[in-house]
Amino acid sequence: AGGCYRLPRLTGIQTALQWILTSAPQKAPKCKKVGAVDAVIPSADRYPNENRFLHGVRAWAGKLADKPLRPAQRKNKSLVNTLMENNSIGRGVIHSVSMKTLNKKTGGKYLGQYKALETVLYAATHSKEQALDYEAKQFAELLV
Repeated sequence: AGGCYRLPRLTGIQTALQWILTSAPQKAPKCKKVGAVDAVIPSADRYPNENRFLHGVRAWAGKLADKPLRPAQRKNKSLVNTLMENNSIGRGVIHSVSMKTLNKKTGGKYLGQYKALETVLYAATHSKEQALDYEAKQFAELLV
């Protein structure tokens, strides 16, 4: 829960909308590059009993052990993203383009994507509590 609030704060509104509205799987290096994950740890062993994932997690956790926990923060965003996402005019452009794309791809038939778009844009201008409450209500409407 809360993906429409949290993901845009980590990756930016435009990237979050692309990911949420298409539901397309994302590759780990791209997720790390945009700030959606803190680390990418190889999972496949090159030979039996190598345990690359286990050793990778231990090494990463060891680096964190002496540091205080801090909330995830978004990577530096470009000037274009700043201009598009930090004001009502830019968010309006994002909304308009996203609506046109959704209408073209879905023909207006799939309500979930439209609710997600509205929720992401609502979350960009409201408090965490308000955004999470709004997201829960939007999700509940889809269940009925």
